[in-house]
Amino acid sequence: MSDALAPDALILPPALRRVLPAARWERVTDGESGAGVWRSTRFVVKVQPRTLYPASTLLQERERLRWFAGRLPVPQVVAYEDDGAQEYLAMTRLPGIPMSHPDAALHPERMVNLLARALRELHALPVRECPFNMSLGARLKLARERVAAGAVDESDFDEERQGHSAVSVFNRLARTRPAQEDLVVTHGDACLPNFIVQGGVRGGTDRPGPRRNRRPAHRPGAGVAQHPPQPGRGLRRHAAGPLRTRAAG
Repeated sequence: MSDALAPDALILPPALRRVLPAARWERVTDGESGAGVWRSTRFVVKVQPRTLYPASTLLQERERLRWFAGRLPVPQVVAYEDDGAQEYLAMTRLPGIPMSHPDAALHPERMVNLLARALRELHALPVRECPFNMSLGARLKLARERVAAGAVDESDFDEERQGHSAVSVFNRLARTRPAQEDLVVTHGDACLPNFIVQGGVRGGTDRPGPRRNRRPAHRPGAGVAQHPPQPGRGLRRHAAGPLRTRAAG
């Protein structure tokens, strides 16, 4: 889903203006979550229009971030507001750079190791303690409801499925469902922009954000955080919300 429905400018509701200090807000254009995202030096605000069949809601993201707090390095929830037309979620901004940043690519091998460590920490969380069900049964039920409601954009299918109907794609998915699931706590959207790398600067090397490009002078570093993970008990899937892993110098 793109952020085409997200507002072009950040207009905070009164409840958020009372808790967030005046700041210069920068629009973040990466991502296809359907939410508009703005950041200041200290905070991040997400704004998502209310729709009938959202892939996820900011209320769900708030609950997942709260669950992750104390378990993994994630942003702290500052405030949540719903005015009936839009949801607003304010959280702290994690220090560092995303793994999709050009600087992170300067140390690709180290970034890969940091990302693997972050995912291992996530998957190591006790499944029985995770209250969010993202198993195949739960996900297929949601998919069936969206297909039945005509909420699937068939023009957005990948090349292999172009020209297919949402019903035929769903039926094939249901027919090929694995007989067993290997349940772990997952991220939901474990892509490079959702992992934040915070590292110390070391002479002669580069400092990356969560893993991808590089620039001589910094060395990736000390840790990785995951940006808003959405935990769920899923088939080797990832929970959404930021996490951070520690790496040896």
